[in-house]
Amino acid sequence: GTMELDDLNIRLHEFDAKEDIIYLKTYDFRDKELKSILEEIFSTQNLSYEIDETAFYYTLFKNRIPICIGTLYPISENRYECMICTKKEFQNLGAFHSVWGYIVDDIYAFYSYKYKHKINKIPSIYIEFMLKEVNEKNKHLIQYLRAEPLSTELIMKLKMPKTIQETTPFPLKVSPWSNKLKNKFRISNSNDIDIASFCIVRNYMSNKNTCYLFDFNINEDYRGKGYGKQIFAFILKELKRRKYTIIFLQVQESNTPAFKIYKHFKFEVLDKRECFVTVI
Repeated sequence: GTMELDDLNIRLHEFDAKEDIIYLKTYDFRDKELKSILEEIFSTQNLSYEIDETAFYYTLFKNRIPICIGTLYPISENRYECMICTKKEFQNLGAFHSVWGYIVDDIYAFYSYKYKHKINKIPSIYIEFMLKEVNEKNKHLIQYLRAEPLSTELIMKLKMPKTIQETTPFPLKVSPWSNKLKNKFRISNSNDIDIASFCIVRNYMSNKNTCYLFDFNINEDYRGKGYGKQIFAFILKELKRRKYTIIFLQVQESNTPAFKIYKHFKFEVLDKRECFVTVI
């Protein structure tokens, strides 16, 4: 829906509401104009983007021109990943604060409704975000968000090989996690016992043959037994069957076992990001 922000001058203190028409509009992945808005904003920063069916998109307009967009990805019950991107010519004018403020209000409204306005029942809500580097320009954002360092993340990419040699130690099958979470999958054995899980973002960077793989997790009972490479090979074969030719993922720099698996399959490191978390 669309929300006029004339009454929220505290968030738009840098904009003159009398001269400019300022409003914020939310989108989901089905909105036809979302792709062009993402392209318009992210291209000014030479950044890639993806449209995720589980995400929420918050776009700030000035005189009907999109100037800033925030993306909120649900990770778990009370944990989200957030990315806010502003056009270069509109940076340092309060757009980031405006979008961030609306996202926080939206989250509060959702949990307030969910817990029937019993404030003491609402759990702590964690929001993660990443920076390419910490510098003098963005230090104030970290302070403003009261964020704490979480991890250093490596961005990795794989061009799908023609063949994948590893075989699984026992028969495996893949199925959707649930009817609601269609981008999350479970891997189970012939007795329908869960072995591992993973998630994907389809059509990553608007390319139908590219996906973003995340939340690869091996169940505790199957860790430390040398199954990691075989299970991950099974995932790659499944993605190959689905016609994906390019795979992106990110891994914590400190997660040596996972990093070794990805390097074994010839993933290359493209970039490094600093990850932070804030609690609201």
